Amino acid sequence: MPRVKREKSATGIYHVMLRGNNKNRIFEQEQDKGKLYNIIKEVKDEYPFKIYAYCIMNNHCHLLVKEETVPINEFMKMINQKYAVYYNRNRNKVGHVFQDRFRSETVEDDRYFLGLIRYIHLNPLEAKMVEDPYQYKWCSYKEYFYETPLMVDSEFVKTNICPERENFRRNFINLHRGDDENLYLDTDEAREARRKKIAERVFLNDGGVNEKSIKKLRDNTGMTFREIARAANISINMVNKYLNQ
Repeated sequence: MPRVKREKSATGIYHVMLRGNNKNRIFEQEQDKGKLYNIIKEVKDEYPFKIYAYCIMNNHCHLLVKEETVPINEFMKMINQKYAVYYNRNRNKVGHVFQDRFRSETVEDDRYFLGLIRYIHLNPLEAKMVEDPYQYKWCSYKEYFYETPLMVDSEFVKTNICPERENFRRNFINLHRGDDENLYLDTDEAREARRKKIAERVFLNDGGVNEKSIKKLRDNTGMTFREIARAANISINMVNKYLNQ
Protein backbone atom coordinates (compact mmCIF):
# COMPACT_ATOMS: atom_id res chain seq x y z
CA MET A 1 0.00 0.00 0.00
CA PRO A 2 1.48 3.40 -0.97
CA ARG A 3 2.32 5.84 1.81
CA VAL A 4 -0.05 8.73 2.42
CA LYS A 5 1.58 12.02 1.47
CA ARG A 6 2.54 13.99 4.56
CA GLU A 7 0.58 17.22 5.06
CA LYS A 8 2.72 20.30 4.49
CA SER A 9 2.83 22.99 7.19
CA ALA A 10 2.47 26.60 6.05
CA THR A 11 4.56 27.70 9.05
CA GLY A 12 7.14 24.92 8.72
CA ILE A 13 6.30 23.82 12.28
CA TYR A 14 5.34 20.22 13.07
CA HIS A 15 4.45 18.17 16.11
CA VAL A 16 6.22 14.84 15.59
CA MET A 17 5.78 11.56 17.41
CA LEU A 18 8.10 8.55 17.28
CA ARG A 19 6.72 5.29 18.63
CA GLY A 20 8.14 1.82 19.14
CA ASN A 21 6.97 -0.88 16.75
CA ASN A 22 4.22 -3.04 18.30
CA LYS A 23 4.14 -0.53 21.20
CA ASN A 24 7.57 -1.74 22.36
CA ARG A 25 9.22 0.31 25.11
CA ILE A 26 12.19 1.24 22.97
CA PHE A 27 13.30 4.12 25.23
CA GLU A 28 12.69 2.36 28.54
CA GLN A 29 16.24 2.47 29.91
CA GLU A 30 17.99 5.69 30.86
CA GLN A 31 20.80 4.97 28.41
CA ASP A 32 18.19 4.60 25.62
CA LYS A 33 16.69 8.01 26.36
CA GLY A 34 20.17 9.49 26.57
CA LYS A 35 21.15 7.94 23.25
CA LEU A 36 18.06 9.31 21.48
CA TYR A 37 18.68 12.74 23.01
CA ASN A 38 22.28 12.74 21.77
CA ILE A 39 21.22 11.58 18.30
CA ILE A 40 18.63 14.36 18.02
CA LYS A 41 21.24 16.91 19.12
CA GLU A 42 23.79 15.47 16.68
CA VAL A 43 21.36 15.57 13.74
CA LYS A 44 20.25 19.09 14.73
CA ASP A 45 23.88 20.22 14.60
CA GLU A 46 24.18 18.72 11.10
CA TYR A 47 20.86 19.86 9.64
CA PRO A 48 19.35 23.35 10.02
CA PHE A 49 16.11 22.84 11.94
CA LYS A 50 14.71 24.20 15.19
CA ILE A 51 13.40 22.36 18.25
CA TYR A 52 10.88 24.11 20.47
CA ALA A 53 9.97 21.19 22.75
CA TYR A 54 10.80 17.53 23.28
CA CYS A 55 9.83 14.77 25.67
CA ILE A 56 11.23 11.23 25.58
CA MET A 57 8.93 8.72 27.27
CA ASN A 58 9.39 4.95 27.60
CA ASN A 59 7.72 3.88 24.36
CA HIS A 60 7.37 7.13 22.41
CA CYS A 61 8.87 10.56 21.93
CA HIS A 62 7.32 13.96 21.18
CA LEU A 63 9.14 16.68 19.23
CA LEU A 64 7.96 20.16 18.28
CA VAL A 65 10.18 21.19 15.37
CA LYS A 66 10.49 23.70 12.56
CA GLU A 67 12.02 22.74 9.25
CA GLU A 68 14.17 25.32 7.53
CA THR A 69 16.17 24.55 4.36
CA VAL A 70 16.02 20.77 4.83
CA PRO A 71 12.61 19.01 4.68
CA ILE A 72 11.36 17.33 7.84
CA ASN A 73 11.46 13.91 6.14
CA GLU A 74 15.23 14.12 5.73
CA PHE A 75 16.29 14.97 9.28
CA MET A 76 13.68 12.68 10.85
CA LYS A 77 14.92 9.84 8.64
CA MET A 78 18.43 10.37 9.99
CA ILE A 79 17.19 10.35 13.60
CA ASN A 80 15.21 7.14 13.01
CA GLN A 81 18.04 5.35 11.24
CA LYS A 82 20.70 6.23 13.79
CA TYR A 83 18.54 5.15 16.73
CA ALA A 84 17.42 1.93 15.00
CA VAL A 85 21.05 0.93 14.42
CA TYR A 86 21.87 1.60 18.09
CA TYR A 87 18.79 -0.21 19.40
CA ASN A 88 19.15 -3.35 17.28
CA ARG A 89 22.87 -3.60 17.99
CA ASN A 90 22.33 -3.05 21.72
CA ARG A 91 19.54 -5.66 21.92
CA ASN A 92 21.05 -8.05 19.35
CA LYS A 93 17.93 -7.72 17.19
CA VAL A 94 17.02 -7.10 13.57
CA GLY A 95 13.97 -5.55 11.92
CA HIS A 96 11.79 -2.50 12.42
CA VAL A 97 12.28 -0.48 15.60
CA PHE A 98 9.70 2.26 14.98
CA GLN A 99 6.01 2.09 14.17
CA ASP A 100 5.92 3.76 10.73
CA ARG A 101 8.59 6.35 9.90
CA PHE A 102 7.12 8.97 12.22
CA ARG A 103 3.73 10.57 12.70
CA SER A 104 3.22 14.31 12.47
CA GLU A 105 0.65 17.07 12.56
CA THR A 106 1.03 20.61 11.26
CA VAL A 107 1.04 23.60 13.61
CA GLU A 108 -0.51 26.66 12.01
CA ASP A 109 -1.24 29.17 14.80
CA ASP A 110 0.33 30.50 18.00
CA ARG A 111 -2.41 29.29 20.32
CA TYR A 112 -2.12 25.69 19.15
CA PHE A 113 1.68 26.01 19.28
CA LEU A 114 1.67 27.10 22.93
CA GLY A 115 -0.88 24.40 23.78
CA LEU A 116 1.51 21.83 22.33
CA ILE A 117 4.43 23.18 24.36
CA ARG A 118 2.35 22.60 27.48
CA TYR A 119 1.01 19.22 26.35
CA ILE A 120 4.45 17.84 25.50
CA HIS A 121 6.00 19.02 28.76
CA LEU A 122 3.14 17.59 30.85
CA ASN A 123 3.37 14.08 29.37
CA PRO A 124 5.39 12.74 32.33
CA LEU A 125 2.82 14.17 34.78
CA GLU A 126 -0.06 12.53 32.91
CA ALA A 127 1.86 9.24 33.14
CA LYS A 128 2.39 9.86 36.89
CA MET A 129 6.16 9.66 36.51
CA VAL A 130 6.81 13.00 38.26
CA GLU A 131 4.82 15.70 40.04
CA ASP A 132 6.47 18.67 38.30
CA PRO A 133 7.81 18.83 34.72
CA TYR A 134 11.05 20.33 36.03
CA GLN A 135 11.75 16.97 37.70
CA TYR A 136 11.72 15.00 34.45
CA LYS A 137 15.19 14.70 32.96
CA TRP A 138 14.18 13.94 29.39
CA CYS A 139 11.91 16.85 28.50
CA SER A 140 12.70 20.42 27.50
CA TYR A 141 10.72 22.21 30.22
CA LYS A 142 13.72 22.99 32.40
CA GLU A 143 15.79 24.23 29.45
CA TYR A 144 13.58 27.31 29.26
CA PHE A 145 15.04 28.44 32.58
CA TYR A 146 18.66 28.05 31.46
CA GLU A 147 20.71 31.05 30.40
CA THR A 148 21.86 29.00 27.41
CA PRO A 149 19.45 26.15 26.50
CA LEU A 150 21.11 22.87 25.54
CA MET A 151 18.90 21.95 22.59
CA VAL A 152 15.70 24.02 22.39
CA ASP A 153 15.45 27.24 20.42
CA SER A 154 13.74 29.24 23.14
CA GLU A 155 13.62 32.76 21.68
CA PHE A 156 10.47 32.20 19.58
CA VAL A 157 8.60 30.76 22.57
CA LYS A 158 9.78 33.50 24.92
CA THR A 159 8.63 36.17 22.47
CA ASN A 160 5.20 34.54 22.12
CA ILE A 161 4.64 34.08 25.84
CA CYS A 162 6.07 37.28 27.18
CA PRO A 163 8.08 39.97 25.35
CA GLU A 164 8.92 41.48 28.77
CA ARG A 165 11.63 39.00 29.76
CA GLU A 166 11.49 39.83 33.46
CA ASN A 167 8.01 38.21 33.58
CA PHE A 168 8.84 35.20 31.43
CA ARG A 169 9.47 32.69 34.22
CA ARG A 170 6.11 33.39 35.88
CA ASN A 171 4.21 33.33 32.58
CA PHE A 172 5.89 30.11 31.46
CA ILE A 173 4.96 28.37 34.71
CA ASN A 174 1.39 29.67 34.43
CA LEU A 175 1.15 28.36 30.86
CA HIS A 176 1.75 24.86 32.21
CA ARG A 177 -0.98 25.22 34.83
CA GLY A 178 -3.65 25.69 32.17
CA ASP A 179 -5.33 23.26 29.80
CA ASP A 180 -7.39 23.28 26.61
CA GLU A 181 -9.73 21.03 24.68
CA ASN A 182 -7.43 20.20 21.77
CA LEU A 183 -6.85 16.55 20.97
CA TYR A 184 -3.16 16.40 20.11
CA LEU A 185 -1.22 13.73 18.24
CA ASP A 186 -0.30 10.97 20.70
CA THR A 187 -0.40 7.23 21.33
CA ASP A 188 -3.83 5.62 21.04
CA GLU A 189 -3.94 5.02 24.79
CA ALA A 190 -3.03 8.60 25.67
CA ARG A 191 -5.52 10.04 23.17
CA GLU A 192 -8.31 7.90 24.60
CA ALA A 193 -7.46 9.03 28.14
CA ARG A 194 -7.40 12.66 27.00
CA ARG A 195 -10.75 12.29 25.20
CA LYS A 196 -12.28 11.02 28.41
CA LYS A 197 -10.71 13.81 30.47
CA ILE A 198 -11.87 16.52 28.04
CA ALA A 199 -15.40 15.10 27.88
CA GLU A 200 -15.70 15.00 31.67
CA ARG A 201 -14.56 18.63 31.93
CA VAL A 202 -16.89 19.81 29.16
CA PHE A 203 -19.91 18.08 30.74
CA LEU A 204 -19.01 19.56 34.13
CA ASN A 205 -18.57 23.11 32.82
CA ASP A 206 -21.56 23.12 30.47
CA GLY A 207 -24.23 21.63 32.72
CA GLY A 208 -24.04 18.00 31.69
CA VAL A 209 -24.97 16.31 28.43
CA ASN A 210 -26.75 18.87 26.27
CA GLU A 211 -26.63 20.53 22.86
CA LYS A 212 -23.85 22.94 23.89
CA SER A 213 -21.55 20.30 25.37
CA ILE A 214 -22.05 17.80 22.54
CA LYS A 215 -21.34 20.46 19.89
CA LYS A 216 -18.24 21.60 21.79
CA LEU A 217 -16.88 18.04 21.80
CA ARG A 218 -17.55 17.71 18.08
CA ASP A 219 -15.99 21.07 17.18
CA ASN A 220 -12.97 21.08 19.51
CA THR A 221 -11.79 17.49 19.79
CA GLY A 222 -12.40 15.78 16.47
CA MET A 223 -14.17 12.97 18.32
CA THR A 224 -16.36 10.73 16.17
CA PHE A 225 -20.09 10.40 16.83
CA ARG A 226 -19.43 6.96 18.32
CA GLU A 227 -16.75 8.33 20.67
CA ILE A 228 -19.01 11.18 21.79
CA ALA A 229 -21.87 8.74 22.38
CA ARG A 230 -19.60 6.53 24.49
CA ALA A 231 -18.26 9.48 26.51
CA ALA A 232 -21.78 10.85 27.12
CA ASN A 233 -23.35 7.42 27.67
CA ILE A 234 -26.04 8.12 25.06
CA SER A 235 -26.95 6.62 21.68
CA ILE A 236 -25.45 7.75 18.38
CA ASN A 237 -28.95 8.78 17.32
CA MET A 238 -29.12 11.12 20.32
CA VAL A 239 -25.75 12.61 19.38
CA ASN A 240 -27.13 13.26 15.89
CA LYS A 241 -30.20 14.89 17.38
CA TYR A 242 -28.16 17.29 19.53
CA LEU A 243 -25.90 18.24 16.63
CA ASN A 244 -28.82 18.95 14.30
CA GLN A 245 -30.69 21.20 16.71
